[in-house]
Amino acid sequence: MRSASRALLRLAGKIHSRVESLQPTCSDLLLPDADWSRCRAAGRRLEKAERRGWRLAAVRLRRELRQAMEQLRLEMHRIEDRLTASERPPRIASLREILDDLRFLPDSFDEVRWDLRQEMLSVTTEPIVLEGFPLGRFTISLDWTRIGFTRPYHVLAREPNPAASDEAVTHPHVLNGKLCEGRGAVSLRAALESGRLVDFFTIVDRILHTYHRGSPHSPLSEWGGVCCPGCGDRLSEDDLTPCERCESVLCLGCLSGCPACRGLFCASCLEPCAECRVRTCRSCLSSGAGCGSADGSECFDGVEPCEGGRAQNRDSEADTHALLPV
Repeated sequence: MRSASRALLRLAGKIHSRVESLQPTCSDLLLPDADWSRCRAAGRRLEKAERRGWRLAAVRLRRELRQAMEQLRLEMHRIEDRLTASERPPRIASLREILDDLRFLPDSFDEVRWDLRQEMLSVTTEPIVLEGFPLGRFTISLDWTRIGFTRPYHVLAREPNPAASDEAVTHPHVLNGKLCEGRGAVSLRAALESGRLVDFFTIVDRILHTYHRGSPHSPLSEWGGVCCPGCGDRLSEDDLTPCERCESVLCLGCLSGCPACRGLFCASCLEPCAECRVRTCRSCLSSGAGCGSADGSECFDGVEPCEGGRAQNRDSEADTHALLPV
């Protein structure tokens, strides 16, 4: 017990030293030129993609531009806050208050861990459910040596249940472990830079328990997807299509087209043509339509008529001779 208390006191001392070193001054304020350059570059790439009609690339580039703009906005807010703070220095939590916060954290969260060597303090939330969709527990890990920087913490899903469209989105407001702080950004920064650890972790936890419809990385509807039985990919229900013979519901990547009737079928409902080996639906093969065209005139490889095509041609010729005048 004494060793644990000493370790906790050392942790409190390190965090207190970090927040004490953040007394705001105007001398170290630099405008976010790099973030602005990223916004401009992303905007130029998006404009090019839209001009050339690259729709899929445009979707990805819009997301990149939004992320770059969000980072720029956060940096501008940080600079503005430091300018204000330099005029009215905030009250810094005492060593005793930080120690009390560390002792109180286990009463608020399922799991609390710290590592003096890794310089990390983390808590784990209770299982999160948003509007009926289970997202699981999340671990909020704070690198106390980076307090004062943008997002000195990350949020990781313990039992990932990502959006159907993007595995990196484990929560509507979490992308690649980064939380979209929204209106909570100022409060989070203020709590960290004053050493109020319980306030910081509680605010992050509240954001994770909230769904803002206007600013998700992926809407909650993306968590209503299903797995494709063929490949196991998780997709929205609109991206799945039934086989036209057995009605197995699969993604387009697991379906193949019949070259004769142009229908979409699963692998078990297609059979190779005896002549050219092109996989064709059973209905077309049994009807004698062959694999190349609707009238069965030739194989799909274009070399010579397949057996189904030859049979169809012989029937057609017999019908034609029967109609000719004698």
